Amino acid sequence: MNTARKRGFTLIEALVATVIVGIGVVGAMSGFAVITRTEVRLHESELMQRLAHAKLDELIATGQATQSGQSGDFSDQNLTGYTWSLSTQSTSVTNLNGITVTVTKGDGQDAATVTSTTLLYVPPTTATGGTS
Repeated sequence: MNTARKRGFTLIEALVATVIVGIGVVGAMSGFAVITRTEVRLHESELMQRLAHAKLDELIATGQATQSGQSGDFSDQNLTGYTWSLSTQSTSVTNLNGITVTVTKGDGQDAATVTSTTLLYVPPTTATGGTS
C-alpha cells in the first residue's frame, strides 16, 4: 500500500498545483490587459503628435501661423474628438516668433494634450510709398 501512495499525487497536491497555475494565468491575463491599454495610449499619443506637426506645417505653409488664437478640429480628416489651437509668442530676437500648436483629445480629466513648437521668421514689413 505504501508503494501505491508514492506513485501519484494526492488530492491536496493536485488542488495546490491547480491554484498555483490559476494564479499564474490570472497574473498573465492582467499583464496582457495592461499591455493592451498602454499600446492604445501610445497609439493615441503618436496620432496626436502627427496631427500637431501636420497642422503646424499647414499653418506655416499657408501663412496663417502668425495669426495667434486660431483653433479648429480635424473633421476634414474624419477624426472626431480632436481639436487644435495655435498660439504665438514673441522672442527676444527681432522678427522671430515662437509658434505652438496644441492638439487635444477629449475634455475634463480624460483629456490628452500634445504640443508641437517651432520658431518662425517673420519678415519686417516695409512701407511702400512712392514720391514723385
